[in-house]
Amino acid sequence: MNGLAWLGLLITPEMLTPLLVLAGFLVMFSPTRHWGGGLIVLVLVTAFMPMFEPLFEALFTSMPGWMVLVVVVAVFMSLIGGWRFLRDVLVHVVGDLVAVLFRFLLALPFRILAGIFRFMFRNH
Repeated sequence: MNGLAWLGLLITPEMLTPLLVLAGFLVMFSPTRHWGGGLIVLVLVTAFMPMFEPLFEALFTSMPGWMVLVVVVAVFMSLIGGWRFLRDVLVHVVGDLVAVLFRFLLALPFRILAGIFRFMFRNH
């Protein structure tokens, strides 16, 4: 979870107005615009969560346990940027593996020659 998601666990109702003002200031300044937008969404979700709480409670009590687990895992993956994160990890892993294979194939003839020379001159 990123910093704003962790901040959502600590927000109290008394903090909503100052956080909304802070988010407005962050949106006004160009380098921090995405922080301000995220903070506005976080404040609005926190403010309207009591309205949606009965809906979520009824939804989760009517679901079987395994489905609740699937929903919780999906929400967690979306919070950490799951699919994009996993795709980026896969791209990096494949890139690293290709680079290691390429280095191995480039060094292979020299390693073979070094092994031959070591074998030829090991007793001398």
